[in-house]
Amino acid sequence: MIKTLIGIRLSSLFSALSGKNKDGSVKKRSTARIVLMALLYGYLALTFLGIFTLFALSFAPPLIGLGLDWLYFGLFTVIAFSVVFIFSIFETKSELFECRDNELLLSMPINPRHIVISRIFTVLIYNYIETLFVMLPAITVYLAFGGKAVYLIGSLAVTLSLPLLATSLASAVGYLVALIMKRIKKNSFVTTAVSLLFLGLYLWGYSFLMGASDEETVDFVKLAEDLAFLKYIGLSATLHPIFTPLFIALSALAAYIAYRLISHSYIAIVTDNSAAARTKYVARHTNRKSALWSLSLKELRKLLSSPTYMLNSAIGLVFSLLLSVFALIRRDDISEVVNLVGNELGGSDISGIVANLMIAALIFCNSMTTISCCALSLEGKSFWILRSMPIPGRTVLLAKSMPHILLSSAVSFVCSILVMIASSAPASYWAFFILTPILANIFSALLGISLNVAFPKFSFENEAQPIKQSLPVFLVMLIMTVYSLVLIGLSLVVSIFIHPILSAFISFFITLALAISAMLILLGLCVRKYDGMAA
Repeated sequence: MIKTLIGIRLSSLFSALSGKNKDGSVKKRSTARIVLMALLYGYLALTFLGIFTLFALSFAPPLIGLGLDWLYFGLFTVIAFSVVFIFSIFETKSELFECRDNELLLSMPINPRHIVISRIFTVLIYNYIETLFVMLPAITVYLAFGGKAVYLIGSLAVTLSLPLLATSLASAVGYLVALIMKRIKKNSFVTTAVSLLFLGLYLWGYSFLMGASDEETVDFVKLAEDLAFLKYIGLSATLHPIFTPLFIALSALAAYIAYRLISHSYIAIVTDNSAAARTKYVARHTNRKSALWSLSLKELRKLLSSPTYMLNSAIGLVFSLLLSVFALIRRDDISEVVNLVGNELGGSDISGIVANLMIAALIFCNSMTTISCCALSLEGKSFWILRSMPIPGRTVLLAKSMPHILLSSAVSFVCSILVMIASSAPASYWAFFILTPILANIFSALLGISLNVAFPKFSFENEAQPIKQSLPVFLVMLIMTVYSLVLIGLSLVVSIFIHPILSAFISFFITLALAISAMLILLGLCVRKYDGMAA
């Protein structure tokens, strides 16, 4: 039975991008679609591998040169654990306790423990992939810088054991969160707040680590040696005769304890409706609102009440704010670099070039914002309710894009002000700093909902599938990334060979044209396709 359940989970995982026909059968994927998805996944994989490779290149020379192999592997093991743990807590909660087929499976003569194993196995696959994205570049760079080949055995043992440990702890925390949330009113808002708290702690820890690495190597090593757990983990990855077997044993023990803990109370949590029983409906007077405004508020509440939706689709907004604040804090360093480059070029004023690059960088940061890309798909099996309402299709689609437009524009405005101050941008570029990124966000939002209409996915077992595994999400990320990189190249060429202010005008009008084109396509072709969808 375990083999069958795992096979079902894997089938669901591989068919997540294909969608299903009305009879529940998986749609046949065309060769072009398979190639496109392979390219998209390859692009994402290379992006993450590149990020952690650059990180490894910054730590490998000094640490390996000083013989601090344990510290090198300790750092990357902790980073990998943090990535897997933080992003698995609510993934396990969703996969274990919130799948739509839970009640169906529990009504069958199936051992609940077998269901738990199949659910955790699915999460474990994702976690092994995430671990490899961190550890594979670290191991490759380590060997490239003359690291000891014998340590490869220890690092591989830790790499294979780490997802077990991280998944076990994340599953246990997800179990506790599900247990608590069942007894709290408006638990979705609490869950989202807790999700953002964990993400904030992770980002704070990462920034602390990067800040510490900027200090003298001796001070950094002394700080690391004071953290006993980091040293023990690092020694485990360097084939220590005691700590390596101990790490493997602890990972296996943690996996067993988590399995026993969750399977013991699985039925009670899945079938507990105590929080719903305490819900009271109070009649209140409300002002009349337009259909667009009402639907937009509904979409905004859906976003803010779902940690999976918020963390995956709006993470670009968080990174944009963090990078903007970081740029403001390091504005003296930015000014020093700008002046240095200007002096190298014979005293030229490159503030205009820097301003154009900063505008393109703001657009690049927002390429990870994909709120509207799955807004229609998240209606799921309730889509017929929306289609049965006497609301024009254009109103529905615009409302689906409104949370993306409003949130990203507000965050973009704040980030633009911070970056303007950090880069000491000339006054002639202030309007471009504010308007061009906002127009890019509008284009991204309209493009996302348009692609979601073209490739909807209403059949899913949990909301993570349309949010993380749908074609519109990957296409928007790819298109916005490529577009921002094109703007960076265009800004450099036009700024250097003609004039920086002309480059700002060109970027603005191209982005404006794209936003208008996306609006026309949405209100024309996409509305007609939406009106033709069956409820």
